[in-house]
Amino acid sequence: MNGKIHSSVGFTKAEGTQRQLTITEQLRQVVNSRTDGTINHPRHGRIKVSLGIARFCIDRNITDEALIDARKMSFHHEN
Repeated sequence: MNGKIHSSVGFTKAEGTQRQLTITEQLRQVVNSRTDGTINHPRHGRIKVSLGIARFCIDRNITDEALIDARKMSFHHEN
């Protein structure tokens, strides 16, 4: 031993898969950021979401199933 602590000490190898955020959780992040943002939609890919639409969906408790079926245009509007 040379008296040094190896960089891997105390850390284990990551196992399993990472959990994907639901659309509702992603919309909550947009609302918390207080600005327009983007989400990763399972059907449409990465799309822009306006803050107003994100607040509307969260306030109305719209389900993830309904958000998956929503058209891409319904997530963003220009003021």
